[in-house]
Amino acid sequence: MVRFAVESGVRQFLDLGSGIPTEGNVHEIAQALDPASRVVYVDLEPTAVLHAREILAGVPRTAAVQGDLQHPDGIFADPAVTGLLDLDAPVCLLMIAVLHFVPSGPPMPAALRRYRETFAPGSCLAISHATGGARPEELGRVADLYSRTGTPLVVRDRDEVAALFDGWRLVAPGIVYGPLWRPEPDQPPAADPAPRTSPWRASASSPDPRPGAGEPAGGRTPQRSPAVTRRVGAQLTYTSGLPATEVSATGP
Repeated sequence: MVRFAVESGVRQFLDLGSGIPTEGNVHEIAQALDPASRVVYVDLEPTAVLHAREILAGVPRTAAVQGDLQHPDGIFADPAVTGLLDLDAPVCLLMIAVLHFVPSGPPMPAALRRYRETFAPGSCLAISHATGGARPEELGRVADLYSRTGTPLVVRDRDEVAALFDGWRLVAPGIVYGPLWRPEPDQPPAADPAPRTSPWRASASSPDPRPGAGEPAGGRTPQRSPAVTRRVGAQLTYTSGLPATEVSATGP
């Protein structure tokens, strides 16, 4: 998904629910393609943010901030975000294996709408989300375990995941199991496209124009870059024991 964004001309990344950056994470992939790429990691847990800052110390054009993805204005106002990201230029918004921990209700769609309306045309949205479609029995057991931790698992079906992209345009191959979302050319076909650790995945780009912007989505011509030969993989499939979906989308 990071490769897709960079190839689409995006050089800014906002990774929500990022946890602790590890080897092969967003900034490594993006900056390997273009060293000018800028990445902000956001997590709700103070401990994760503290460790992320230690890891990112000395890494240019990166930052880690504490924030709640359901409160986008607080994230946008953070000095690290305002100092690193230009919201008048396209941004890739990453929500990888995090929305299935966010309860359904008015705050989440309102937050998603706020992100969409804030970002410039040409921006991207990438989501991976747990699904129980292929293995409902296993999902039930895992969901029960999560319910005991105080962080319930919210499983959404394909239509519900598609609704998360309201106002965006999905890009091929749409909402699919993780191994099927734009695999590397030399990657062998997945024997089981819905393994225990694979989520739904999808991406989108170019949201509807921001209110009053007066510029149609896709009106900007993105600067192209060389193809990336490495893709972000580990953090897309870390949801323990859960099939998931990965999705991409583009604007109208």
